[in-house]
Amino acid sequence: MCPECGYATSGVFKEPDEKVRAAVAGKEYQELRKSSEDSRAVKSVMAAVLAEAAGEYREATYDYLMAYWVLRNAGSSLADGILLKTIEAYELYLGENQDIDSAMTYTDLLRQAGRLEEAQDTLEWLADFIEEDSFTADIAAYEKKLIRTGDTAPHLMSEVRA
Repeated sequence: MCPECGYATSGVFKEPDEKVRAAVAGKEYQELRKSSEDSRAVKSVMAAVLAEAAGEYREATYDYLMAYWVLRNAGSSLADGILLKTIEAYELYLGENQDIDSAMTYTDLLRQAGRLEEAQDTLEWLADFIEEDSFTADIAAYEKKLIRTGDTAPHLMSEVRA
């Protein structure tokens, strides 16, 4: 990480473009550098901000999701805001890509955010793309049950077939 501006990357031989430079100089990124939240979460959000600026939306989804999990598990008041940023990143990624696994994660995040109708609509749209008798079909059925009951809590994969 550059001690002067805070730019962090694993690709040290790649020159950042103007969008990434603007993101690093931006208020959100610079405030993150000063955050007292869990450093794993902060680093993940910083990475997500830079990935979004570079148009690398799949990477941004992973980074925001990691930050959301860390903050949620720590009981941080920032978790809900990062959940919304995670959903937005998935929308950007899925707007350009057909990825069933990511769409299922997106559905789960919508449900956790209380956006139950959107989660249900997404599951209905996905139905034609999910193989019958697959674990993904089991997950979809479980999500439908959670949506029907208004359950917005996080759940474990091990609960799907329990």
